[in-house]
Amino acid sequence: MIKLVSIICFVFLPFGCVLPGSAQSSLKPRASDAVIQSDKRIVVLTNSAKELLIAFEKRDFEKFADMISPIVPQTIGGRKNLISAMKNLAEQNTTIFRYLEYTMEEPGPLVANQENLFAVVPFRLKGITFKNHEVITNSCFVGISNDDGVIWKFASCQRFNTLFPAVASKLSLPKETTAIDGTEQ
Repeated sequence: MIKLVSIICFVFLPFGCVLPGSAQSSLKPRASDAVIQSDKRIVVLTNSAKELLIAFEKRDFEKFADMISPIVPQTIGGRKNLISAMKNLAEQNTTIFRYLEYTMEEPGPLVANQENLFAVVPFRLKGITFKNHEVITNSCFVGISNDDGVIWKFASCQRFNTLFPAVASKLSLPKETTAIDGTEQ
């Protein structure tokens, strides 16, 4: 069963996605981010991150793929392959695993390099397996903007380290944790 959860987490959680089901969302601000809440770029990032989660929850994989950093689909053979893989996995896994709720925190501080802005968007997903095992995963994705925060694209924190190693060291990427029935894996 741990292998099944690992596969699900690798495929869906790296994108910060919610499988279709009765997921409920909430946004929990961190006190340390109070200063940046008035930054319009953070507001746009937060709204875009919510759109990303909603697109996947509604199985709008075309919109979801549009919101992913163009570098991510290249790693698996292109946008069409990404959409096809997401559709296939969603169909296979709806009876195996179901997300019940997700909580997205406020994004972390903006970090810039010469070309892009970046910000970490932490989230927590809670789900249940077909054998009624509770699974809780804490993870994140990174928002990436090349137009000073007007449009944001996303990559998982897991993949971000590989895709943007120079910038990853400048961001505070939280460690992903997964617990099954309260036991961290």
